[in-house]
Amino acid sequence: MNTVRCCATLLLLLFSTVPLTAQNRGGGSLDLMIDGYGLSFGNNPRVNGIRINFRDRYLEEVNGVNLTFWQPHDDVGGTINGLALGVVGPAADYLNGVAFGIGAPVAKQGLKGVAVGGLAVVAAGGASGIMMGGLASVTEGPLEGISLGGLASVTDGPVHGVAAGGLAAVAGPLTGIGFGGLAVVADGPIRGLTFGGLAVVAQGDIEGAHVSGLAIVGQGDITGINATGLAVVGMRDITGINTAGLAVVASDGDIRGLTLAGLAIDAQLGSVEGLSAALYRIRTDELMGFSLAGWVDTHDMTGVSVAGFNKIQGRQNGLTIGVFNSARELNGLQIGLLNHAANNPDGLRWLPFFNAHFD
Repeated sequence: MNTVRCCATLLLLLFSTVPLTAQNRGGGSLDLMIDGYGLSFGNNPRVNGIRINFRDRYLEEVNGVNLTFWQPHDDVGGTINGLALGVVGPAADYLNGVAFGIGAPVAKQGLKGVAVGGLAVVAAGGASGIMMGGLASVTEGPLEGISLGGLASVTDGPVHGVAAGGLAAVAGPLTGIGFGGLAVVADGPIRGLTFGGLAVVAQGDIEGAHVSGLAIVGQGDITGINATGLAVVGMRDITGINTAGLAVVASDGDIRGLTLAGLAIDAQLGSVEGLSAALYRIRTDELMGFSLAGWVDTHDMTGVSVAGFNKIQGRQNGLTIGVFNSARELNGLQIGLLNHAANNPDGLRWLPFFNAHFD
């Protein structure tokens, strides 16, 4: 009997100091709290502890656990620090901590921590941490951390970390690791490691190591190790180790390093330097180093070139070996079935087997 009386007294003291209902512009709540700490059922805008509500609206701040069952109103607002759980998906201006929803957790201003959504995760103002969405992970702002989407990872801002999507990873500037079953696309430079099932595309420089099934395309310089089934295409310089099933092309720059192409290497407005090999043609304004191709078409050449047809439209400094070798200005040696050196005296310009001229 004394125990029953003691419990009754404690309950009276508790409920004499804690309101059972709290009215606010979002609705009412049943609160079991002292000085804002405890348990709240309903739409209490500020809770330290555990808050359970059917549908959030006019949220201010929850520190602890927030559980909802239906999607929030558009004017939900507020901040959740701690654990945010939603059957459809928790939402607030700021989600800090751990957020989980069968549908989609939504942070309208910013997300910090870990967020997992059965369908998607959305961070409208940027994110720092880990985002995983069954279909998509979407960040409308900068991302620092990891973004994983079953179909796509989309970031409308710079990414520092990992962006991976089953079909595509789309970002602003990307620094880190990018993976897309079909493509990795960056609205800016890419620096790090990327794999695109079909393509890796950057509206800027590409640096690091990159692999794609069809193409690697950079609107700026391409530097590092690149391997692709069809083509490596850079608007400016391409430097490093580059292999392509069809072609390596520098539209308005140089190609330097080890370059291997199944069909062609092309730097028509620049130079090809280092070790280069193509089954069909190497075309460039200046060729330096060692080259191997079916047809070499260059203005100036320095080094060694082995090809079926070596066409040097300017000056050759070094050795060419081929079926037919031709140089307007030879300073070196030609070895082939037919050799032409336009700067040799009459009678020595066209010679079989070898030709030579040394300044």
